[in-house]
Amino acid sequence: MIDYTALMRQASMTAHVYLDEAINRIDNELGEGYAKKHPELIGVFMQVCVADYTTGVEAKQKEAY
Repeated sequence: MIDYTALMRQASMTAHVYLDEAINRIDNELGEGYAKKHPELIGVFMQVCVADYTTGVEAKQKEAY
């Protein structure tokens, strides 16, 4: 079973993955440096990732029952 320290470390690693993905995708779509000039897009992108992941996990849990 995973402990709280491991969960905390995992959370920061997940945030880092979402951050990198947000910057790369925004810049690829809208031009190099766009993400840096519009950090609000990075935040929204990360929020959408979290919501989508949470929805997927909840759906998967329902399948198990």
